[in-house]
Amino acid sequence: MKSKFIYILPLLIACLLNPGYAGTKLQRFYAKTGLYLGLSVPQNTFKTNYDRKTIQIGENELLMPETQKHNGFGILLGSRYDLLESLGFDYSDVKEGANELSFIQTSHEITQGNKSSKAMIRMLNLEMKLYFLPKFRIQPYILAGIGYSWLKFVDIIAESSNSYKDHQLKGLTLSAGLGLTLYFTPKISINSGFSWRSLNLGNVKNIDQWGSTTTYTEDELEGTVRTFDISIRYIF
Repeated sequence: MKSKFIYILPLLIACLLNPGYAGTKLQRFYAKTGLYLGLSVPQNTFKTNYDRKTIQIGENELLMPETQKHNGFGILLGSRYDLLESLGFDYSDVKEGANELSFIQTSHEITQGNKSSKAMIRMLNLEMKLYFLPKFRIQPYILAGIGYSWLKFVDIIAESSNSYKDHQLKGLTLSAGLGLTLYFTPKISINSGFSWRSLNLGNVKNIDQWGSTTTYTEDELEGTVRTFDISIRYIF
Protein backbone atom coordinates (compact mmCIF):
# COMPACT_ATOMS: atom_id res chain seq x y z
CA MET A 1 0.00 0.00 0.00
CA LYS A 2 2.80 2.40 0.91
CA SER A 3 4.62 1.72 -2.37
CA LYS A 4 1.45 2.52 -4.36
CA PHE A 5 0.99 5.76 -2.44
CA ILE A 6 4.58 6.77 -3.28
CA TYR A 7 3.72 6.49 -6.98
CA ILE A 8 0.31 8.19 -6.70
CA LEU A 9 1.46 11.19 -4.65
CA PRO A 10 3.64 12.77 -7.39
CA LEU A 11 0.73 12.42 -9.84
CA LEU A 12 -1.61 14.22 -7.47
CA ILE A 13 0.89 17.04 -6.95
CA ALA A 14 1.42 17.31 -10.72
CA CYS A 15 -2.35 17.58 -11.27
CA LEU A 16 -2.68 20.35 -8.71
CA LEU A 17 0.26 22.35 -10.04
CA ASN A 18 -0.37 21.79 -13.75
CA PRO A 19 -1.52 24.90 -15.70
CA GLY A 20 -4.98 24.58 -17.24
CA TYR A 21 -5.89 23.43 -20.72
CA ALA A 22 -9.11 23.79 -22.69
CA GLY A 23 -8.97 20.89 -25.11
CA THR A 24 -5.50 21.12 -26.66
CA LYS A 25 -5.29 24.90 -26.45
CA LEU A 26 -3.30 26.37 -23.55
CA GLN A 27 -5.29 28.88 -21.52
CA ARG A 28 -3.79 32.08 -20.24
CA PHE A 29 -5.20 31.30 -16.78
CA TYR A 30 -6.62 28.08 -15.35
CA ALA A 31 -10.09 29.29 -14.38
CA LYS A 32 -12.60 30.35 -16.99
CA THR A 33 -13.57 34.03 -16.87
CA GLY A 34 -17.21 35.08 -16.79
CA LEU A 35 -20.30 35.02 -14.57
CA TYR A 36 -20.60 32.46 -11.80
CA LEU A 37 -23.08 31.23 -9.19
CA GLY A 38 -22.27 29.64 -5.88
CA LEU A 39 -23.55 28.30 -2.58
CA SER A 40 -21.78 28.63 0.76
CA VAL A 41 -21.96 27.28 4.30
CA PRO A 42 -20.74 30.07 6.60
CA GLN A 43 -20.04 29.94 10.31
CA ASN A 44 -20.47 33.37 11.92
CA THR A 45 -19.11 34.58 15.24
CA PHE A 46 -20.76 37.87 16.27
CA LYS A 47 -19.64 40.27 19.01
CA THR A 48 -20.47 43.87 19.93
CA ASN A 49 -18.75 46.47 22.07
CA TYR A 50 -21.71 46.27 24.52
CA ASP A 51 -22.18 42.51 25.03
CA ARG A 52 -23.70 41.85 28.51
CA LYS A 53 -24.04 45.59 29.19
CA THR A 54 -27.24 47.61 29.64
CA ILE A 55 -27.93 50.14 26.90
CA GLN A 56 -30.86 52.22 25.72
CA ILE A 57 -32.10 51.80 22.15
CA GLY A 58 -34.85 54.28 21.40
CA GLU A 59 -37.20 54.16 24.41
CA ASN A 60 -36.11 50.70 25.54
CA GLU A 61 -33.44 49.79 28.04
CA LEU A 62 -32.09 46.30 27.53
CA LEU A 63 -29.23 44.07 28.53
CA MET A 64 -27.29 43.43 25.31
CA PRO A 65 -27.31 39.65 24.79
CA GLU A 66 -24.27 37.51 24.11
CA THR A 67 -24.41 35.68 20.78
CA GLN A 68 -23.08 32.17 20.17
CA LYS A 69 -21.40 31.23 16.88
CA HIS A 70 -23.45 29.18 14.43
CA ASN A 71 -23.70 27.97 10.82
CA GLY A 72 -25.98 29.22 8.07
CA PHE A 73 -26.23 29.44 4.29
CA GLY A 74 -25.18 31.84 1.57
CA ILE A 75 -25.91 32.57 -2.11
CA LEU A 76 -23.20 34.00 -4.36
CA LEU A 77 -23.31 35.81 -7.71
CA GLY A 78 -20.09 37.07 -9.23
CA SER A 79 -17.94 37.72 -12.25
CA ARG A 80 -14.35 36.59 -12.68
CA TYR A 81 -12.17 38.60 -15.07
CA ASP A 82 -8.65 39.31 -16.28
CA LEU A 83 -7.63 42.11 -13.95
CA LEU A 84 -4.99 43.78 -16.12
CA GLU A 85 -7.01 43.44 -19.31
CA SER A 86 -9.93 45.21 -17.61
CA LEU A 87 -7.56 48.06 -16.72
CA GLY A 88 -6.43 48.47 -20.34
CA PHE A 89 -3.10 46.59 -20.28
CA ASP A 90 -2.27 44.32 -23.20
CA TYR A 91 0.28 42.01 -21.58
CA SER A 92 -0.01 38.97 -19.33
CA ASP A 93 0.40 39.09 -15.57
CA VAL A 94 -0.06 36.77 -12.61
CA LYS A 95 -3.35 38.08 -11.19
CA GLU A 96 -7.06 37.74 -11.83
CA GLY A 97 -9.94 39.53 -10.14
CA ALA A 98 -13.56 38.87 -9.27
CA ASN A 99 -16.48 41.01 -8.14
CA GLU A 100 -18.91 39.11 -5.94
CA LEU A 101 -22.34 39.86 -4.52
CA SER A 102 -23.30 37.58 -1.64
CA PHE A 103 -26.22 37.12 0.74
CA ILE A 104 -25.48 35.32 4.01
CA GLN A 105 -27.89 34.33 6.76
CA THR A 106 -27.09 32.64 10.08
CA SER A 107 -29.27 31.86 13.12
CA HIS A 108 -27.74 32.01 16.60
CA GLU A 109 -28.45 31.07 20.18
CA ILE A 110 -28.22 34.11 22.48
CA THR A 111 -27.99 34.53 26.24
CA GLN A 112 -29.52 37.53 28.01
CA GLY A 113 -28.86 37.19 31.72
CA ASN A 114 -30.38 33.81 32.63
CA LYS A 115 -32.65 33.71 29.59
CA SER A 116 -31.87 32.02 26.27
CA SER A 117 -33.35 33.05 22.95
CA LYS A 118 -32.42 33.38 19.28
CA ALA A 119 -30.92 35.94 16.92
CA MET A 120 -30.66 36.14 13.16
CA ILE A 121 -27.93 37.87 11.15
CA ARG A 122 -28.44 38.74 7.48
CA MET A 123 -25.64 40.31 5.43
CA LEU A 124 -25.60 41.60 1.86
CA ASN A 125 -22.00 42.07 0.71
CA LEU A 126 -20.34 43.45 -2.41
CA GLU A 127 -16.68 42.42 -2.46
CA MET A 128 -13.71 42.43 -4.80
CA LYS A 129 -11.31 39.48 -4.83
CA LEU A 130 -7.73 39.41 -6.06
CA TYR A 131 -6.45 35.94 -7.01
CA PHE A 132 -2.81 34.92 -6.99
CA LEU A 133 -1.23 32.03 -8.96
CA PRO A 134 -4.15 32.00 -11.45
CA LYS A 135 -2.36 29.59 -13.81
CA PHE A 136 -2.67 26.83 -11.23
CA ARG A 137 -5.54 24.82 -9.76
CA ILE A 138 -4.90 26.05 -6.21
CA GLN A 139 -5.24 29.84 -5.96
CA PRO A 140 -4.93 31.98 -2.81
CA TYR A 141 -6.87 35.24 -2.73
CA ILE A 142 -7.56 38.36 -0.68
CA LEU A 143 -10.79 40.35 -0.60
CA ALA A 144 -12.22 43.69 0.51
CA GLY A 145 -15.69 45.18 0.25
CA ILE A 146 -18.72 46.91 1.67
CA GLY A 147 -22.21 45.77 2.59
CA TYR A 148 -25.29 46.13 4.74
CA SER A 149 -26.31 43.98 7.71
CA TRP A 150 -29.51 43.25 9.62
CA LEU A 151 -29.39 41.85 13.15
CA LYS A 152 -32.62 40.66 14.77
CA PHE A 153 -32.94 39.59 18.41
CA VAL A 154 -36.05 37.46 18.98
CA ASP A 155 -38.09 37.78 22.15
CA ILE A 156 -35.61 39.51 24.48
CA ILE A 157 -36.62 41.43 27.58
CA ALA A 158 -36.70 45.23 27.69
CA GLU A 159 -35.82 46.17 31.27
CA SER A 160 -37.62 49.53 31.11
CA SER A 161 -41.00 47.91 30.43
CA ASN A 162 -40.27 44.38 31.74
CA SER A 163 -41.74 42.98 28.52
CA TYR A 164 -40.41 40.65 25.85
CA LYS A 165 -39.91 42.13 22.39
CA ASP A 166 -38.08 41.61 19.13
CA HIS A 167 -35.30 44.12 18.47
CA GLN A 168 -33.72 44.77 15.07
CA LEU A 169 -30.46 46.60 14.43
CA LYS A 170 -29.00 47.42 11.03
CA GLY A 171 -26.09 49.27 9.50
CA LEU A 172 -23.22 49.48 7.03
CA THR A 173 -20.51 46.84 6.86
CA LEU A 174 -16.84 46.91 5.86
CA SER A 175 -15.12 43.61 5.09
CA ALA A 176 -11.68 42.12 4.53
CA GLY A 177 -10.54 38.53 4.18
CA LEU A 178 -8.40 35.85 2.60
CA GLY A 179 -8.80 32.29 1.45
CA LEU A 180 -7.87 29.46 -0.87
CA THR A 181 -9.69 28.20 -3.99
CA LEU A 182 -9.24 24.76 -5.55
CA TYR A 183 -10.42 24.31 -9.15
CA PHE A 184 -11.54 20.80 -10.08
CA THR A 185 -12.12 22.05 -13.64
CA PRO A 186 -11.84 25.54 -15.19
CA LYS A 187 -15.54 25.99 -14.34
CA ILE A 188 -16.00 24.25 -10.97
CA SER A 189 -14.24 25.21 -7.75
CA ILE A 190 -14.43 24.79 -3.99
CA ASN A 191 -13.43 27.64 -1.74
CA SER A 192 -12.40 27.91 1.90
CA GLY A 193 -12.01 31.38 3.39
CA PHE A 194 -12.00 33.61 6.44
CA SER A 195 -13.43 37.12 6.50
CA TRP A 196 -13.77 39.86 9.08
CA ARG A 197 -16.63 42.36 8.91
CA SER A 198 -17.09 45.53 10.91
CA LEU A 199 -20.72 46.62 11.52
CA ASN A 200 -21.95 50.07 12.49
CA LEU A 201 -25.33 49.45 14.12
CA GLY A 202 -26.28 53.02 15.00
CA ASN A 203 -26.27 55.23 18.09
CA VAL A 204 -27.23 53.98 21.53
CA LYS A 205 -27.08 55.31 25.08
CA ASN A 206 -24.64 53.66 27.44
CA ILE A 207 -26.25 53.38 30.88
CA ASP A 208 -23.79 53.68 33.75
CA GLN A 209 -25.01 53.30 37.32
CA TRP A 210 -22.87 54.40 40.26
CA GLY A 211 -24.78 54.03 43.52
CA SER A 212 -28.03 55.96 43.11
CA THR A 213 -26.68 57.98 40.17
CA THR A 214 -27.45 56.94 36.57
CA THR A 215 -25.71 58.57 33.62
CA TYR A 216 -26.50 58.21 29.92
CA THR A 217 -23.69 58.54 27.39
CA GLU A 218 -24.26 58.67 23.61
CA ASP A 219 -22.13 56.11 21.82
CA GLU A 220 -22.06 53.98 18.67
CA LEU A 221 -23.03 50.34 18.81
CA GLU A 222 -20.34 48.52 16.84
CA GLY A 223 -20.19 44.86 15.97
CA THR A 224 -17.76 42.45 14.37
CA VAL A 225 -18.59 39.28 12.47
CA ARG A 226 -15.86 36.71 11.90
CA THR A 227 -16.89 34.31 9.16
CA PHE A 228 -15.34 30.99 8.18
CA ASP A 229 -17.02 29.56 5.09
CA ILE A 230 -16.81 26.73 2.61
CA SER A 231 -18.41 27.30 -0.78
CA ILE A 232 -18.70 25.87 -4.26
CA ARG A 233 -18.89 27.91 -7.47
CA TYR A 234 -19.76 27.25 -11.11
CA ILE A 235 -18.54 29.60 -13.86
CA PHE A 236 -20.77 29.80 -16.94
